[in-house]
Amino acid sequence: MRDINDFRFDGPFAGIIPSYVQYKRSCGYKVAEAELYRLREIDRFFRDAGVSQPAITRDMYEKWAGVRNNERPVNTSRRRTALSMFGKYLLSNGYTDVYIGDGCPGSFESDYVPYVFSKEEISQMFSVMDEKCVREPGYANDAFRTMVSTAWAVKPKGSHTATPTVFAP
Repeated sequence: MRDINDFRFDGPFAGIIPSYVQYKRSCGYKVAEAELYRLREIDRFFRDAGVSQPAITRDMYEKWAGVRNNERPVNTSRRRTALSMFGKYLLSNGYTDVYIGDGCPGSFESDYVPYVFSKEEISQMFSVMDEKCVREPGYANDAFRTMVSTAWAVKPKGSHTATPTVFAP
C-alpha cells in the first residue's frame, strides 16, 4: 500500500494535504490509498484551474462537485464529501476563503425508504422462527434465530414483546 510520501502534491494545497492526512490518522481514521488519490486529484484540479493560494470558492467547489459524464451519483457524492471534509479542515486551521458545500443543491439522494416493522410483524417473525427451530432442529436454524434475536435484543427463547433496539446508520 502506498503512503502519503509516495504522492506528489504540487497544487495550492501541496503543503496542507500531508498535515490533513496526519491529522486524520491521529484521530484514528484510516486514510486509504483511494483517499490519497482523491486528495491528489483535488490538488491538481485546483492547480489546473489556476488557483495558486489555498482557497475553495463556491465557483470552484461547484465545478469540482458537478456531475460528470457516466458517473454514478454515489461517486459524485464521494467527490463532494472529500472536498467538504478537506474544506472543514482548512476552516478549522484559520483559512477563511473556503466554501464547503453546505446547502449545495444536487447532493446525492437515495430513494431508500426504511421499512419499520410493527410489533405484530416482529412477533410473527419470531413465532415462525421458533416453530422452525422446533420442527427442524439444527445449527443453521438455531444460529439464524440467535443472530436475529441478538439484533432485535430479544432473548432467544423469551418473550417476543420486548421492544427492539433500533440501530441507526
